[in-house]
Order: sequence, then structure tokens, then C-alpha cells
Amino acid sequence: MTKILRQIKLIKLSKISNMNGQKHNEIVNFIWSIADDVLRDVFVRKKYRDIILPFTVIRKIDALLEPTKTRGVSAYEFLKKRQFN
Repeated sequence: MTKILRQIKLIKLSKISNMNGQKHNEIVNFIWSIADDVLRDVFVRKKYRDIILPFTVIRKIDALLEPTKTRGVSAYEFLKKRQFN
């Protein structure tokens, strides 16, 4: 699973709007290959899109927040120590 996550990080989602049809198809095929490898026997094949889209959005948010991750973790630890709920 970690290997797959590393491969996903290589995809620059911000460049999707500038890509040609061939590159788009390569990315789509890559995502579906992950679905076949990881989700097989866990989810029905026709439900893959219900899983892939949310994880794609989560990855995009993760990429956007990456520059501020250390500050976010520090803030979390600070609030956790003070039992802020």
C-alpha cells in the first residue's frame, strides 16, 4: 500500500488541466490498475468510482496542506496537551 501511495504522489494533479488526452488516459489507467490491485474482493468493481473519487480529493487536499503540515501538527499537539476538545 505504501508503494502505491508513493506512486500517487508522483502524479501532479495541478497539471491535469494542461495535459493532453494521452496523458489523461495514462493517469486514468494507472488509477484503475490500483483499483484492480487494491480494491479487488473488497469492493464490487462497479463501486470503485465511489472509492476512488473521495481518495483523489483527499490526496489533493493533502498535497495542498503539505507545506503547513508541521505547523498543523504542532498546533494539534499544543491543543492536545491543554485538553482542548
